[in-house]
Amino acid sequence: MDEEEIPLVPFITEIGVYIIVASLMLIVASAVVIYPGIYYGRWKSRGPIFELETKDHAKIEGMILEPKDPKTCKLTILFFHSNSGNLGSNIEFLKELNEVYNAYVLCIDYRGFGNNSGFPSESGLINDAESIFDCILNDDRMKDTKKVVYGRSLGGSVAVALAEKTKEIDYLVLEDMSLTSKSMIKEKIRILNKIPGFLMDMGLVLNPWNSEDRVKELKVPVLFITGSNIGTAEKLYKLCKSKDKMLMGVDDNFHKKMLKFFSDS
Repeated sequence: MDEEEIPLVPFITEIGVYIIVASLMLIVASAVVIYPGIYYGRWKSRGPIFELETKDHAKIEGMILEPKDPKTCKLTILFFHSNSGNLGSNIEFLKELNEVYNAYVLCIDYRGFGNNSGFPSESGLINDAESIFDCILNDDRMKDTKKVVYGRSLGGSVAVALAEKTKEIDYLVLEDMSLTSKSMIKEKIRILNKIPGFLMDMGLVLNPWNSEDRVKELKVPVLFITGSNIGTAEKLYKLCKSKDKMLMGVDDNFHKKMLKFFSDS
């Protein structure tokens, strides 16, 4: 009996179609799950807006709130917002940080967010973060203050990536950060759990956001804040090897605990 021939061309075609469809699904997932804020526009901002040119010559908007009493100011807080937020949606929280801590408070809209042109990617957002942090380091008003980098959700991943690039950060505050883009997408779009891991990695090659590995290398004092995702925060806390670290929830004593962390670390 002759050996049955395997129809190679249809098989290769089927695999090719599968890879293309899976890749397209992951590209869409990146836009919808990782960067949904690009579709929201910007709420009307009620604060001093400035324009910053990044290292790779992108133009992004930022906001700075100055302390009520600059002479007694001890902190500069750089806030990186979530993937579904922007400058306008965070203004009340920025004002709260500004007033409670008598601090310089800065925030940027990432490329593609708010009124900014372009499309977000991991390397692009890290470039945005480095550029605004360089501005802080070169601003005489803030030179004698402690530098706090506060990241919420995706902003936490941006903050950790920035800490990998510079030793000038005095404190990190990480609120409800994900482990990786892959874990975020698997949680939000469960059908993609059926896609093989190597295809997930291929589809997310520009946006891996592997905070799970980066957090292991942190040496700066780190405050982990957990709201909805307690399990993830606990895992990141355990992975972090910083000598000064703290895990806390969001409650009525939020600011009191954060001030104590700054003073004790």
